[in-house]
Amino acid sequence: MAEKDAVELEAGGRPRGLLFLVAGIVGGVLIGGAAVFFFLSGGDDSASVQDEAAIEEQAQAAKEKAEKKIDLLVVPVRRFALPLIDGDNRILGYMWVDLAFEVDGPDNQSYVAARLPELRDGFLRDLNSRQTTQADRPGALDFDLVHDRLLEMTHQVMGKGHVLNVRITNAQRVPE
Repeated sequence: MAEKDAVELEAGGRPRGLLFLVAGIVGGVLIGGAAVFFFLSGGDDSASVQDEAAIEEQAQAAKEKAEKKIDLLVVPVRRFALPLIDGDNRILGYMWVDLAFEVDGPDNQSYVAARLPELRDGFLRDLNSRQTTQADRPGALDFDLVHDRLLEMTHQVMGKGHVLNVRITNAQRVPE
């Protein structure tokens, strides 16, 4: 085989094996590139049209949000006692937490401030009835769980339009 390739080289020809190898590599790269393009583009022109429509909708929503300015005000609640209840409904201790209710405008600020006793009552009823600690770390407050429950109770008591968010601004374990 080597003698045949040497004879072809002396005669001015190219070895066919090398030609097939180069052609195979170039063909493989072209086919691979086409496949990558097909999969990345989704293989469908309607998908790109849908993507453009989704981008336009997001831009419109961002524009509307920018036009509607929020007068963000805060209603603070200091020293709220929160029980640390584990998965077996045992009270492991208490934490003092400070809360902040984010509201839009002074009207909502007054509305929330006037109803703080009703909110505290709802919080105490809810937080004393179920687990408030992390499942994998008993005794450690589950901030995400407590936040979600506080926000849910706030919306039950106040309605969804008055409070934008509830923030836990401080948490301190009550000494035993």
